[in-house]
Amino acid sequence: MRGVEKARIEDYPYLVQLVQKKSDSEGLYRCAGVILDESIILTAAECVKLKNANFIIKVGTTDVNEGGLQNQIEGIVSHNLYDPVSLDYNVALVKLKDALKYSDTVQPIELADDGWECNRTNYGSYRGSVVGWTWWGDDKPSNGLLKRSELQVIPQKRCEDFWKIFRGTHRNNNKIFCAYKVDHCGICGGEFGGIFIMNKKVYGFTLGGPRKCAVKKYCELDKEK
Repeated sequence: MRGVEKARIEDYPYLVQLVQKKSDSEGLYRCAGVILDESIILTAAECVKLKNANFIIKVGTTDVNEGGLQNQIEGIVSHNLYDPVSLDYNVALVKLKDALKYSDTVQPIELADDGWECNRTNYGSYRGSVVGWTWWGDDKPSNGLLKRSELQVIPQKRCEDFWKIFRGTHRNNNKIFCAYKVDHCGICGGEFGGIFIMNKKVYGFTLGGPRKCAVKKYCELDKEK
């Protein structure tokens, strides 16, 4: 994917991988999540909607394909208002069977303050990073390494306009926000579960962007609240 940089788990130790186990030795990376405390992971509800799927959480690694510690899951609860069509309330909590042990590569992160909003007067102060593993470039999958992209949040009214362009429907609520990278789009269509970090707090999960990378400047994200 264009316009992104390599990242290290040491710089984002709260990031985890939600992996769908196919066998004892094989697993499919689904989405990123974040550590809220020793036993609770926050991720996107879109990523855990598969029934009877065998998920695990992998922590402490930059690479999807190697390293890290696997953790068994005790239970998953999606937001009771989650809508798989509109993607409103696209959040889920994952409870681990065993508590995590914190280290340089395993740490919790705080959620964003409740009630923040982006308007025409303050949007310039909102700059953050999308971080995750589900990156594509030139229509090819990434190499499985953690990556980041710095983005600028845009006013909510413009976000609603671009939602209509990309999704074909009008959306007038505060459950999403949009961000862009000046020269290239930071995320691409179909990329769920990347994390938007601002001021060392979690502000949302990616919903995707233009179907073809770097065609438009604007990308969509979903508030975690």
